[in-house]
This record gives sequence, structure tokens and C-alpha cells, in this order.
Amino acid sequence: MEFSSATSSSTVSFENATVIFPCVTHGNVGQLAADLLIFNLKLKSIGVLYHPDVLPVCGADPFSENNEGTPASSLEIYANEDVSLVVVQQRGEVIKGCQRKFAREVTSWLKIKRFKKVLLLASLPSTVGEKDSQIGGTIWRTIQTPNVVTESYPKAQGERESSSIGDSVDGKAPIRPLEFEQIPEDLKNRRIPPWTFVYECIKQTLTTQFLVALCSEGDNSVDADRMASRALEMIDNVGLFNTADLLLPTNELRWATPPSWKRVYGSLIKRSVFA
Repeated sequence: MEFSSATSSSTVSFENATVIFPCVTHGNVGQLAADLLIFNLKLKSIGVLYHPDVLPVCGADPFSENNEGTPASSLEIYANEDVSLVVVQQRGEVIKGCQRKFAREVTSWLKIKRFKKVLLLASLPSTVGEKDSQIGGTIWRTIQTPNVVTESYPKAQGERESSSIGDSVDGKAPIRPLEFEQIPEDLKNRRIPPWTFVYECIKQTLTTQFLVALCSEGDNSVDADRMASRALEMIDNVGLFNTADLLLPTNELRWATPPSWKRVYGSLIKRSVFA
């Protein structure tokens, strides 16, 4: 895992910074949320990460309104002015059979760089939920490493769980930990994220918070919007970054969407087809 700086300085210090890293998982909710954070917080690209097992990607700047800016790459790092808040965006897929190696080396890199706080964004199918009634809706869970595999890990309380994403996010109610019974017993042998990252964070004793959306695949833009909001609630004010200074849209979606999202889920259907 190599970092190549895009700034005038050949070295960038991440010590004591907060990093948000999306896992490429069900519905790509984490990646979509990372896009919203980067675009709305006006973070700038400070460099790229190179990993031999991530397929190369090159395209136009996804956050530019006029097709200018720097080309997008497969694994890119964005940050605020004093690099106290860092958001990684992964656009390239990991080569088949290399997910565990990728998670191991990313976790090692995060640990070596001495980030103050690590938040991983992930998603799982809604069928992972403990109740049949949760299937089809979106609920939110957290995973905390490295203590996730101990018997002291919080278990389900049995209370009624609302499937409304607004109830748990807009109301700022605490998000429950993922039920102990839902964590795979063969965690070590799992080959897909977020479990590859959960295992490596445990093994390498990296203190990490996972924000997990249990959802259905489809148009996950609303899930991404809620995840971006909750991610901000889970991180501290660091350096020049202060959540109290943020002015976010107040429409149905809190976050403005970047230009690259235009028609991401297809073009609008003409009303005339229903006439």
C-alpha cells in the first residue's frame, strides 16, 4: 500500500486526523456517502493510494461542474485544509480472491499512519437483521473493534425496531450495536467486506467504528444521505473542522449531490408514457 501525494509537499502527516473509509459492500452505500461528504464539505484531493490488487480507474473529476479539475482514480484521498478530516474514496474493484489481503494491508496502513479516529462505512443485506420484519427496510447498526468477539459485546435488547431511516438518524437516537448472533462465527475465513475489515481490525487491534446500513439494493441515494449525516455525528471536531459550522441543504435530502450523480440511476421516465 503506497500513498502518493498530490500536494507540493512530498510528505503528508495523518497523525491525529480522523479518517472515513468506505467498504465496497451491499448497495455501495458507503461509497455514495463518501461522495456526499467530499462534495458538501468541499474536501480537496491530496493524493492517491496505490494497491496492486485494486483495478485501475480513470475518469473525469466527479465533483466538477464544468468537466475540469483533476482526473479521478481508483483509490483517492480527500481532506480539509489542515488534513484533520480525511475521506477516502474507493472506485476500483478489488481483484477476485484478494479481498482479505486488501483488508489486511489497508488496516495496517491505517494503523501505521496513526489516525486518531477511524470510521468505516459499510452495508449489509437487510436479511442479516434479526427479525423478518426488518427485511426490505433500512436499519442502522455499529460494530466496534477490537472487542467485537468478546461475550461482553452488547446483545439485542428485543425492543421493537423501526425500519424508518429517519427515526434513527434524524432523531439522533443512539445506534445499536450489530447483534452478537449476526457476526459470523467463521469471521477469519470470510472473503468479502465488511467482514474482512472487521477481522483485520480485531487481529491488528485497531480501534475502529463501523457504521453499517442493513438495506436492500436499488436506489440507495437516500441511505447514503442518512449515512453521511450519521457519520458526521460519530466524529469529533478536529483541527479546522467543526460540524457546527456546516450549512447543509434542508430539502428532502440533506446533502447536495455531486454532478457525477446525474442519471446515476437512469433517466427520468416521461409522464407521457402513462397517458
